[in-house]
Amino acid sequence: MSHKAIIQNIKSGQFDPIYFLYGEEAYFIDMVIQEAEKILPPAEKSFNEVIIYGKGTNFKQIVDQCSQYPMMAPRRVIILKEAQSMDKREFDQLLKYVERPNPMSCLFIGYKKKIDGRKKIFSTLKKQARVLHSEKIKDYRMPEWVSTYVKSNKRLIHPDNAQRLADLLGTNLSKVINEIDKLMVTTPEGQEVTYDQIHENVGLSKDFNVFELQNALSKKDFSKAFLIANYFGANPKENPIPLLLANLYGYFSKVYIAKAHINLDNRGLAAKLKLFSQSFAGDYKMAAKNYSVDQIQTCFAALLEADKAFKGVGRRSSTPTEILQELLFKIFYGRPVAVDF
Repeated sequence: MSHKAIIQNIKSGQFDPIYFLYGEEAYFIDMVIQEAEKILPPAEKSFNEVIIYGKGTNFKQIVDQCSQYPMMAPRRVIILKEAQSMDKREFDQLLKYVERPNPMSCLFIGYKKKIDGRKKIFSTLKKQARVLHSEKIKDYRMPEWVSTYVKSNKRLIHPDNAQRLADLLGTNLSKVINEIDKLMVTTPEGQEVTYDQIHENVGLSKDFNVFELQNALSKKDFSKAFLIANYFGANPKENPIPLLLANLYGYFSKVYIAKAHINLDNRGLAAKLKLFSQSFAGDYKMAAKNYSVDQIQTCFAALLEADKAFKGVGRRSSTPTEILQELLFKIFYGRPVAVDF
């Protein structure tokens, strides 16, 4: 089931003995857990709601709480948070309870990780429990998700700005929603989120941001790219290097694809690149014309080296500015390098 369907069932008073919420996207799991914490009124919580964290917990503690009967309430609610942190052997021993759960208890298991569906505990949970598989949203689907979320808050957003927000914020939904909610405060209902509002509220400098850097790279404007890189290096807290490198990897991945489909029109290329807005296709086409295949491979190798340098792997310690400066020199002037993908 989707997180919305489970939440709706809970709100309507339809309860199951076990809810198994698993997957790499924490946001949807947290949404259901938050609703679970509202099931009991304040007067019933003291004796009938128990919140347990996985780390350091054993299965006996969980089963003991689940096996008790409610006190002056219709049910008990037991919430196991961060279940993926439990000792695996302890978690596996929940099997007997999962096979025969107490019908007067609701056990919510938040497991923020992939599972091995072949293991008996997980296959049994899938049969016995109400299940939510909370998957990470693919990066190419994020612009559409951003647009839908904004519209669900009764505001509008241009596809270009939805694409910019998705590229800027990545796929961490909690972070994405937190930043979009800031925009909702400054945008009246029925109005459109503007490019200027994104700059003002999401901590994005108008002149020094990843989009301007991409633009400089696509045009091979070394002076502008170097200026932006120096700004990023001097302000690493506002411009985290790992996020920037991931963004540039995604950018050059699209340039690589565009190189192979250089003869497509913008609409066709946007479909190949899985862009939410086709107006950005022209930028990738320009970059594809300015970089050879060997040069694009050199860019990938340079990004890999920059990532290692940031982590202090195999070289002396470097400042963010030094890492980014070296990265740009390799992108603009480096020789082709064999890349092991």
